[in-house]
Amino acid sequence: FAKLGGMIDITTGASKFTEPAEQVLLALKNGVSIDNITFSSDCHAGLSVVDEEGKLVRLKTAPMTENIKQVRDLIATGKVSHSDAFKLITVNPAKNLVLKKKGRIDVNMDADFTLFNSNFEVTDVIARGNILLKDGKLMKKGSYEL
Repeated sequence: FAKLGGMIDITTGASKFTEPAEQVLLALKNGVSIDNITFSSDCHAGLSVVDEEGKLVRLKTAPMTENIKQVRDLIATGKVSHSDAFKLITVNPAKNLVLKKKGRIDVNMDADFTLFNSNFEVTDVIARGNILLKDGKLMKKGSYEL
């Protein structure tokens, strides 16, 4: 499907049969373009935890940190560049969702930025012209609450 131009999404935060970074490497090895792959976390989606008999034990939420973890893991393999790895959570999802002003830094694009330190930990967030997070500290609450 992806080789024909379709977009495939690899879930990072819910149940998974292999590590998402490994799935990307497998897709690339099989001729899929990095431009046809996205990561999504299913952030805060309800996930079932079952016991050995398949009975529901509890519900938990999918974590929101898995996308960046998988990008970091992909970069650590040395097989994918930083810019290509970040496409999975920036330009590719924006393209797939037809968000024409999102996903990349350019003239006439929305100026939303997430800045990371060398360990890929979020340090700063700027969205809609507002500094929301600065040096790891929440700056503004309300509709932009993190």
